[in-house]
Parts: sequence; structure tokens; C-alpha cells
Amino acid sequence: MRLREPPLIPHASIINRVQELANLISSEVNTDALEVIIVLKGAVFFAVDLLKYLPPVSSVDFFKTSSYTGNKSNGKVDVQYLPTDNICGKDVLLIEDILDTGVTTSFVLDWLKTQRPKSVRLCVLIEKLKPRDVSNIKADYVGYRIEDEFVVGYGMDYNGKYRNLKDIYILDFDEEDL
Repeated sequence: MRLREPPLIPHASIINRVQELANLISSEVNTDALEVIIVLKGAVFFAVDLLKYLPPVSSVDFFKTSSYTGNKSNGKVDVQYLPTDNICGKDVLLIEDILDTGVTTSFVLDWLKTQRPKSVRLCVLIEKLKPRDVSNIKADYVGYRIEDEFVVGYGMDYNGKYRNLKDIYILDFDEEDL
């Protein structure tokens, strides 16, 4: 496998887009009362940068899941950590790295609904332009829409690798990698 050069999305472009998203969110939402939930680990880089450009929020919590084995979603969501803040009756911003099959995002949104928040808005860095396994999911805020490519960097990984890259790259696989 190898990173396709040049980067699909350079870091400077990412930061500009994150600032735009923060401006849009803060123009539509009262951030003083906003509960932010970050889906770990992939969204952490995006969320940290986004939070830098938002006015102060009420709280930040985490949801840790996984549904990938290698470069494919396995269709099952493995929950490793649930948020601990009480979100009942509150406005929630869910921050995800990528909206791909929709399986993980759907699971997280369904769980959040059981906590009876006032509202839930979904902010994703990347939305893949492809049919989803779960089709009823719509992100309220999207950084980039891309074709169906496997991407890494800026928090997104392949088996734990490439997460720390500041740019976003397409990861090309050789036959022996599949």
C-alpha cells in the first residue's frame, strides 16, 4: 500500500474549512448550551481544531467505537466508551471524522436519541459520495465530499497507521494488501 501524492486535502485547506464550519455552526447554534460529543479516535484531530474556532461550549465528551477491519467496514459496531455527560434536554453536536457506510454514525445517533437530547446535529469532516448501508443519515455540517476512496491522515487511519499525518491522503492498496 502507498499514499497517493499529492495529498487529497492539504492541511492549510483543512484548517480554512474547519474555520468556515466553526463560523457556520456558531451562527446557527447557541454554543454556550452546546454539548459536544466526539467520536474517537478518528475525529479527534478535526474536533480539536474545530473547537479552537468555536465560542466556548457547555461540555465536551467522547464516544469510542469501531466498525472497521483493515480497509472495510465489518458492519458491526464495537462500543468501547460511552459518553458520561447527561445530555437529556440539551443541544448536542456530534463530531465524526467520516460518513462512509453510515453504520457507526447510525448506531451513535440511535444511542444518543435514547438519552433524549433536545436536538442532535451531525458534523463530519468527510462525506463519501456513495450509497450507504444506512441511507437515512444526513450530516448537518460537512467539511468535504469525496469519491469512494480510502483516506487517511488528520485523524483517520489504516490499522492504526497514518493517523498523525497533517494532510489527508488517498491510500492505494496493492493486490497483496487486499
